[in-house]
Amino acid sequence: MSKRLFDGITKQMSFAAATADYIGTGAIEVPVFEQQIMDMTRKRGTLLQRVKAKPATGHPTRYFEKVAHENKSAFINPRSIDHGLNTEIDRVERAALVKAMVDGITFTMFDHEVTQQQGLFGDIQAQDLQEVVSDMLDAQDRAVWNGRATSLMDDESEHKYEYCSVLTQVTKTGTIAANARLTKAIIQGVAALMYNKSYKVNPTAIYMNPLDKATMDTQELDEKDKVKTYDVEVLPGIKIDGIMTAAGILPIITDVYCPKGKILITDENLLERQYVTTGIPRMFEMGNESIKTQKHDLATRYIAVLFDTFIVRGGSYGHMVLTIDGAGAGDSLTSDVVTVTATGESATTAGA
Repeated sequence: MSKRLFDGITKQMSFAAATADYIGTGAIEVPVFEQQIMDMTRKRGTLLQRVKAKPATGHPTRYFEKVAHENKSAFINPRSIDHGLNTEIDRVERAALVKAMVDGITFTMFDHEVTQQQGLFGDIQAQDLQEVVSDMLDAQDRAVWNGRATSLMDDESEHKYEYCSVLTQVTKTGTIAANARLTKAIIQGVAALMYNKSYKVNPTAIYMNPLDKATMDTQELDEKDKVKTYDVEVLPGIKIDGIMTAAGILPIITDVYCPKGKILITDENLLERQYVTTGIPRMFEMGNESIKTQKHDLATRYIAVLFDTFIVRGGSYGHMVLTIDGAGAGDSLTSDVVTVTATGESATTAGA
């Protein structure tokens, strides 16, 4: 029925340096899909739904970040206010390159007319275009955790067009001993992150891989002094487990793209996505001329485009990445109760 144009991080996505090549006089933006795209963004991964988005200031986009400073306050003689106050600002300017994400699909004239004659084209077109946007959002969710750019201003590495992942931008780290109780380790990690006299740190959430969350839940089932959990609403109508920490009750949010063995303690107020024009993918209809071969084949092409970047403020003090020692990077779950393979083709359950 249709032919996808691009390959990339997911099956049909790529980061591109020259996306503007596809937005010329032959392109027409198709706003009719905007509401459907907005609806789909509410069904994506949790992290980017909870992170604020704002317009970029340019390319590169610029932002301010707080830096450590000595407390300037002083007790003085009330009749002599001037005490040599240090009035230097306690923030610095940073910059980040905007990234370009594209995806596309082609409807040939023959398939268009055959399915139109069958009365199916509208439904099939809607499904295929929905898949385009779904793939882009999925690739974006993946890149937040696994983007391979070396920094926000990386313009030289092989993967310079990708996101710089949250795990790269967060430089404050810790290690959890093998077989340690994860709940206690997280509680201690939150306290260690907050114990900072130079910055006011307020974690808002904990992110981890679903397999690590299963391990944590299993550990708690085996403990007599179980840590109490609380229902926390992370998105409208969606409640998950939360635990009491030094920062209050923090939700334990699972993300399939968070690498196994990694736990992120984060202040989501210091995370943001900056975009150009709009924060959601835009759909363009390209007309009848092939992009690559300039061959007139009467096909109809759609290109989806998104310009944005993902920024972590306070990567050295406002967040922490905990690594579970010996957790490995595999996608399988193994315990004394159940063993599930990465493909899901085999499972063994104790007591069966």
